[in-house]
Amino acid sequence: KTIEIPLGTVGRLGVYRLHVDFGHFAHQARFCVVPSSKRDMTARGCPFGMSAFSAHMARIPPESMVALHRKAGVLRTAHWPWREKLLDVKRDGLLPHGQVYILNPIRAKFDPKTETFGIGEEKVLEGVRRQVEAVPFADTVLIWHETEPRVSGVPVEVLASGVPPPSDEAVLAGKYVNACGKLLRRHFPQLKIQIGNTGNSFGAATIPFRGGANPEYYDYLGIEWPGQATPPEIGLAQMQVSQRCASRYANRPISLNGCYEFTYRSTHSTSVHTISEEAQARFYMRDILLSLIHGFRLINPGVLIDARNTYFSSFWGSSGFCMAAPSCYPKLSYLSYAVLTKMLDGAVFTRFLDTGSSSVYAAEFKRADGRFATVFWCRRGEGVMKIGKGDAVEAFSMRGKSLDVRRVDFGEEPSYVISRKPLTKVLLVDRSFRLGERLYDGGRHAVRVTTENAKVESVRFKIKPQGPFPAVVTGVDVTDPGDGRCL
Repeated sequence: KTIEIPLGTVGRLGVYRLHVDFGHFAHQARFCVVPSSKRDMTARGCPFGMSAFSAHMARIPPESMVALHRKAGVLRTAHWPWREKLLDVKRDGLLPHGQVYILNPIRAKFDPKTETFGIGEEKVLEGVRRQVEAVPFADTVLIWHETEPRVSGVPVEVLASGVPPPSDEAVLAGKYVNACGKLLRRHFPQLKIQIGNTGNSFGAATIPFRGGANPEYYDYLGIEWPGQATPPEIGLAQMQVSQRCASRYANRPISLNGCYEFTYRSTHSTSVHTISEEAQARFYMRDILLSLIHGFRLINPGVLIDARNTYFSSFWGSSGFCMAAPSCYPKLSYLSYAVLTKMLDGAVFTRFLDTGSSSVYAAEFKRADGRFATVFWCRRGEGVMKIGKGDAVEAFSMRGKSLDVRRVDFGEEPSYVISRKPLTKVLLVDRSFRLGERLYDGGRHAVRVTTENAKVESVRFKIKPQGPFPAVVTGVDVTDPGDGRCL
């Protein structure tokens, strides 16, 4: 039997919880009201993407995957695997993100002494050609995936006094970049070469130079993991360092770009990096804003839905904008992404406005419709920004709530001010900080109590220190809606 629940009167944007009680069984559902999915930008011009990761039981029907993208105004997708339903995705108005790979040095059996591929050049080219045939509008090729060769970490010359001779790994990385660069420039001149998808863009950019990499093969720099619980303003700073180093080596500007698996903000991980859904939303939105400011052609944070197997508890498995299949219930970050793509429809960064504070940001963008969107946020706390009379037309919170256009509230959650012309004056009139705020939501970790009469009296956890701050852990005997009695 199908029961229809009338939701047409809800109206206001938001993520709503729906408690369904069948007497012998209860279920906590969710639904989301998002802005209209109409956008001026096209899929080809849209930088906003998500990873529709199909591994680890995160596969959903293509029509559901397409709908979740389009409703959020997200028109680029890292749809895995490459060959599955790609034409359907293109027909439905989405574009795969357009990045392909060349084999890593281990699989290609690269020999740094002879600078040749053990499996033969044709085999290496075949792998790239197969991907380009599946995605003929591919525009970028990644030199390596994740950490091969080992170019993560801080380059040794930063840690040591003097300049030591290049390590074997640096030589391998440098020669591999050169061999791949020659091959790709000759056979795929339409593809831009991206140095990256590694855990740390600093080493990825600079270590190959130590081994003799030719900077002519550096078109873009990418990064996989700028940080989970690290504020975006800090995590993405390493990309700026990489960019400056690489641009100096190359004696020309080198651009930054996103890639597969770009930034994970997990809400249910068993690692110390778990953050609340609220923190995930504001961190993802600031990740996206900073990426747009730095001119990324592809902004591809997180994954579409959480993993459904044991990877759910890994450091990235719950980084989805929606919960795991089959429900795919939306998180706050999904609503926030839909609001952002509406506010910054076809937007290009133009300038920063002076706020009078180095930790309060005001970024101005020009939208596809000719209007301007100025985004206010800060790393910690909250504030109020006074806007010049007659400048602003509308103002909205990260969650899509209308705000006073003369006195705009903002905080760690960005706020948007829409105007016909650039704002002439902004004035920071209030700034405050909340004490005792929890960034990490420890209450999400529940362990089922299997003994009926068990009583929780005291709990002790041994936690490996991850930094200078002590961890405070409290055990509570609770009743979980899904699992029953839990610790």
